[in-house]
Amino acid sequence: MIDHESDPVKAEQWMRNLKVLGLVGFGTALVWGGATLFKKMEEKSQTKAFSALATAESIEDSLLENSEVLSKDPIEVVAESDEETQTSYIASLKSVIAEHSGTSAAYLAALRLGRYHALKGQNDEAKIIYSDLREKSQSSKDSALFYAMASEALGVVLEGQKDFEGALKVYSESLEKKHTNLRPLLLLGKARVESALGMKEEATKSYEKVVSDFPSTSYSQQAQALKVKVSL
Repeated sequence: MIDHESDPVKAEQWMRNLKVLGLVGFGTALVWGGATLFKKMEEKSQTKAFSALATAESIEDSLLENSEVLSKDPIEVVAESDEETQTSYIASLKSVIAEHSGTSAAYLAALRLGRYHALKGQNDEAKIIYSDLREKSQSSKDSALFYAMASEALGVVLEGQKDFEGALKVYSESLEKKHTNLRPLLLLGKARVESALGMKEEATKSYEKVVSDFPSTSYSQQAQALKVKVSL
């Protein structure tokens, strides 16, 4: 597993190049193209799972080829497509999750499905998917990245529903994990909800930790800008 905490600059490049996060505001977890990286990390026994995931990826690719905005979020393109395409897409993701449980492909499918529901405004469905993924991926060091992705995504959904206490619990639990990935985004999320709850001192400390732990990154710049707003 890649150590995303030891080199924050590489972590930032990794997430940007893979388009792991949609970053609407500060980001709903989005995985697109990530399967290519993870395929190299999986054993041969998981080949079938990634082949199954390719069905959903092909739907994304086909829609993107016909999209006027090539850089558009592929799952957003799916969510805006015709009902038949959406139904096929959802079915393919659910099939991967059900038939290949515990594989990276199934985790990626769950992240896609959660993202889809969030885009459609179906936040309760998204919460169930992200919560289930957190539970399934929290016990293994090798799946720590998926746990962090699901946690960040769930936190953002809860923020959108104004459930700041729930979001704070999710972010805090995730940051307690020894092998937490996406740490700067989780810290930013924690600081946002602390600020929303009127916990100005705690929010300031969280932003300062982003600046100190991840200098010379866009996360540090975001934290510095938001820290100023906390004191206003």
